[in-house]
Amino acid sequence: RRSSDLDRPLLNAPGAQHRYSDYNYTLLARIIEIASGKAYGQFLTEHILRPYHLSSAGNHASWAQIVANRATGYQPVGMNDFENARYFDYSIATGAASLYMSAEDLAQWIMAIGSGSVLSPASTYELLGNSGHEGLLPSRNVAGHRAIALNGWDNIGFAADALYFPDSHLAIAVTTNQNDSGIAPYLTEAIARSALTKKQVEPPQFSEKVTDPQRYLGKYRFGPDFYVPGQELEIIVRNDELFDLQKDPERLMGLIPMSDGSFMYRSHWARITFQTDNGRVVALMFDDFKATKLP
Repeated sequence: RRSSDLDRPLLNAPGAQHRYSDYNYTLLARIIEIASGKAYGQFLTEHILRPYHLSSAGNHASWAQIVANRATGYQPVGMNDFENARYFDYSIATGAASLYMSAEDLAQWIMAIGSGSVLSPASTYELLGNSGHEGLLPSRNVAGHRAIALNGWDNIGFAADALYFPDSHLAIAVTTNQNDSGIAPYLTEAIARSALTKKQVEPPQFSEKVTDPQRYLGKYRFGPDFYVPGQELEIIVRNDELFDLQKDPERLMGLIPMSDGSFMYRSHWARITFQTDNGRVVALMFDDFKATKLP
C-alpha cells in the first residue's frame, strides 16, 4: 500500500463502531494467502470446507471455473417478469463475495459454529453472545426465541439468509437465485416461525388493483440515515399500476398492492407504506426509513 494510505487517521478506534466494507474481507483474504503461502480457496478447502464436510462449498477462483449444480441468477423486472442477472466475475471479490455453497451446507456450517467446534469458547461467546449480552453478530426475537441473524446479498443475482437459535441449537438457511435482498429473510423467518410454533404461517395477502394510483405519483427523498443517504425513488403509474422508475427508463420495478393498503416493493421484497396528511400523500416508509414526497 502507499504510505499516504497508511498515514491516514483511523475513522474510529478498532471495535468501537461498525462500518460495512467489502474491502475488509478482501484484505483479510490476502493476509491469509500471505501468512499461509496458499491460495485463499485452497486454504479454506483444507482448513474449513473439507474438515466440516461442506461438500457443495468452494471459492470462485475464476469465472471460467465449472461449478457442479450451480444455479443461474435472475433479476426481477416490472411486476411479474425476470431477466438474466448481469455478468459479474466473483473472483475479483475474493474473500468478500467469492464463496458458494448450498443452503444445507450453510445451515451445517452455522451449526458447527454454534456448537463451539470451530472457535474457542471465548471467541464463540464473543461472536454469538447470549440472552444478556449481544455478540458481534446481530440477534432478534423470532416467535419468542433469540435468533442470531445472518444475511448476504450480492446485488447481482443471488441472496442467502440464515437464523440460528442457540437455545434450541436450530439453524435454518435459505438461498435464492434472484437479485432480491428480502425474499430469503422473509422465507427464513416464516420457516422458523412455523417450526417453533408448530403453526402454519399465513402467506402475504395481495390485492388485485390500486385505488386511485395517481395520488402516489411523484419523487420521494430519503434522509441521511438511509442506506444511500439522500436517495430518491420516483413512483410512476402505468396501466393503473405503481412502479419505481429505475436509471434505465425502460426498466421498471413493481410495487405490488397488498390487501392492507401497503405495497410490496419487488426489488427488495420489503413493505412500502405511504403516509398521508389531510388525504394527501406526503411520505412513504421503506422498512424503518422515511422518504418525504418532493413538491
